[in-house]
Amino acid sequence: QGASSEGYQYYAAYLKGSYFAGNLIISTIAVLTSVALLYFYHNRTASTIIHSMPIKRSELYWTSFIAGMILMFIPLILTTGILIFYGKTIPLYYRELSINHCLSWFLIQSALIFFAYGITQFCGIITGNLYTHCILGVFFNSLPCLVHSSLLFLNQLYLWCRRTFCRF
Repeated sequence: QGASSEGYQYYAAYLKGSYFAGNLIISTIAVLTSVALLYFYHNRTASTIIHSMPIKRSELYWTSFIAGMILMFIPLILTTGILIFYGKTIPLYYRELSINHCLSWFLIQSALIFFAYGITQFCGIITGNLYTHCILGVFFNSLPCLVHSSLLFLNQLYLWCRRTFCRF
């Protein structure tokens, strides 16, 4: 019979990147990874030892940035491989799960990871404080979602009023 319509809609929404829980998980993991990799920077003793070495701040930043990207991309690559495997081996239920869908999902999630982790890493380097790093990382990662939701709410509010009173 093929894939059910509700199953396909779930996977289609997930693959298009409109999966809110997945985006929330990416943002949370980005903040936790950044905090874990920059913890030495926030710890006074470790920070004194690191800064006494002949290492530039830019090298510290790029080293932790690349390490965090590697740590975040390994699960993404594994998940994409599993999705492609399911699409090829279980074609009855996952027949709409093509390689193109999986790779487009990979690119969308890669962009989300890159920006979420980059923003959080930037907050950690700028603040130099563990708690402020966490708060600003969460705030700036949730800011696009908050702005989008508020714009949708205002748009719906004003369009509803316009449709109610002015019937064209």
